[in-house]
Amino acid sequence: MTNTSASGTKKTKREIILTIAVTATALVIWLFFTLFYGKTEHPKVEIVVGGKVTQTYDLYVDQTVEIKGEFGNSNTLVIKDKSCYMSCANCPDQVCVLLGKISKNGESIICLPHELVVRISSSEENEVDATAK
Repeated sequence: MTNTSASGTKKTKREIILTIAVTATALVIWLFFTLFYGKTEHPKVEIVVGGKVTQTYDLYVDQTVEIKGEFGNSNTLVIKDKSCYMSCANCPDQVCVLLGKISKNGESIICLPHELVVRISSSEENEVDATAK
């Protein structure tokens, strides 16, 4: 009977070692995927003036941004609740203010008189808005 309990102890030790090895391997795999593939960047709000990105902001950080341009051009961009909109501008047509809120990758607000584009940029793929037949 002592031989049986000794072999039973060896099985228990082997099982414990196997369990620890499997758990450690699973933990390493989980950490690898979490660190390298689990990162999701917040969408960015890019300010483009004259065709060049001049400023970038996090869409998930609420703030008000004053955009000053040449010749007294002025626009006020509000970033709030994971969306953004132009609250005021001193351009004559006010189209950029009337466009409303944007929040999805690829959407933009354009102020032609000020040569200004505000666009959402994200590493995620664009969502489908509609399907045409």
